[in-house]
Amino acid sequence: MRKKGLTCRYRYKSLIIVNLLNRGGRLCKCSPLLEVIINTANYLKHMPNLTKRDIVLQIYKEQEKCNNGEILQNDVKEIVQRTLDILSDSLAKGRNVELRNFGVLEVQVRKPRVGRNPTKPERDVVIPKRAIVKFKAGKELKAALKKLDLGMVENTKASRARK
Repeated sequence: MRKKGLTCRYRYKSLIIVNLLNRGGRLCKCSPLLEVIINTANYLKHMPNLTKRDIVLQIYKEQEKCNNGEILQNDVKEIVQRTLDILSDSLAKGRNVELRNFGVLEVQVRKPRVGRNPTKPERDVVIPKRAIVKFKAGKELKAALKKLDLGMVENTKASRARK
């Protein structure tokens, strides 16, 4: 039987609190950092992936011309879509895409290999050679990733896997 309440003496980690919040558990108020932990847990619970729509909205909100009404949100959406189309077309033609301070999208060819079907291991399956896209992070992105809280990323992945 699960406990609904939680007694704590500053020893519970945010992962446990995230699990309790996901299950609708209650928390005690003895920790002065509890509010920060709860806010972090709620943020982790609701931190979705970045989508194209999020990119469009962020660009639209940050540009002064958009606030003045000179550029419409649909125009920003078309620009973002056109940019993604150009990247996709270039990669489909075998060209690498280099975006300074972000990284390089590189087209690589995987060799053909022999694989096995797990349901029929006695039968070999030939996997043909194919093109894949590999991403190499740039210097500034690598530096930003070094500062990233790895526990937060792990908790986010764990909460997404439960859905």
